[in-house]
Amino acid sequence: MKRQADRELYKALMQGCFCYVFNCRQMGKSSLRLQVMHRLSQDGIRCALIDMTEIGSQRITPDQWYAALFLTLVTELKLGDPIDWLETWWQKRLILPPIKRLTDFLETVVLVQILEPIVIFVDEIDSVLSLEFTTDDFFALIRSCYEKRAVNAAYHRLSFTLIGVATPADLIQNRLRTPFNIGCAIKLDGLQRSEVAPLAVGLQGYVADPPNAINTILDWTGGQPFLTQKVCKLVVQQAIEQGRPDLRDSEIRGLIQTVLIDQWESQDEPTHFKTIRDRIVRYGGEASEANNRLLELYQRLLQSPHAWIPMGDALEYQHLKLSGLAIDDQGHFAAP
Repeated sequence: MKRQADRELYKALMQGCFCYVFNCRQMGKSSLRLQVMHRLSQDGIRCALIDMTEIGSQRITPDQWYAALFLTLVTELKLGDPIDWLETWWQKRLILPPIKRLTDFLETVVLVQILEPIVIFVDEIDSVLSLEFTTDDFFALIRSCYEKRAVNAAYHRLSFTLIGVATPADLIQNRLRTPFNIGCAIKLDGLQRSEVAPLAVGLQGYVADPPNAINTILDWTGGQPFLTQKVCKLVVQQAIEQGRPDLRDSEIRGLIQTVLIDQWESQDEPTHFKTIRDRIVRYGGEASEANNRLLELYQRLLQSPHAWIPMGDALEYQHLKLSGLAIDDQGHFAAP
């Protein structure tokens, strides 16, 4: 299923923009990345993926972390044997800070040996929050790559995309060095009714009215991709178990109530709701002032789900959005 965000990210990267996609888990960020990388590759653009979870964040030093970024880029950009590069290039420059080595590698190797446009995708960027050292230098490097376009035309061929569950304020401490004020935020909304035709087709032979069934499911899930597909799977399983080709909307609503609401803890597999619960309960430390503010804000939203609450700059607003419990609806805070 293609969404508006697919088109927006592809267009922005074709224009050489720095992009970031920050949203809650299970919103289809990986699917978005895969689709856009495929389209870019078809257009002759070299794509590299850095998955921060594969690099690790526990008991790792800055030297090890930057070396891992270096090795990943060597592999992804198919520059040769990573170990050879580590021994003959990276380790011969140990006198330099690791951020300088990575900067020089991009300018004197990547942009020299690769003449096509390049997009570096950094997924699970929120993993840097678990590091024991600041990564401000890394984000400043991204900013510098765009600023250098004014003096080195080769940098016009290099773009970055960051993906994860975070806010710009979470990721960088020194706001004077942030790349986010020159970047393009890609809004990743829930599935719209115009985008779920493939799911309706998949329900044929299991429900009485596939289009109405999909609408019923979207009313409950708010278009959240993971939940929407999970409910579709539950509906199909229920129809098969009952030997029914015609489940009605009322039965679908009853299934959702029983499985996803009444029995949510025992049916939360793969884990989704528990992750949201833990993210909310642990915010700022249990029973802390920040946690109380967050819960009060969420209570206000629940009590007035259809009221437009102006978006504020407080971190609590962003945290509820990244938890998947609220959305930005034209500058106002709203339930999904």
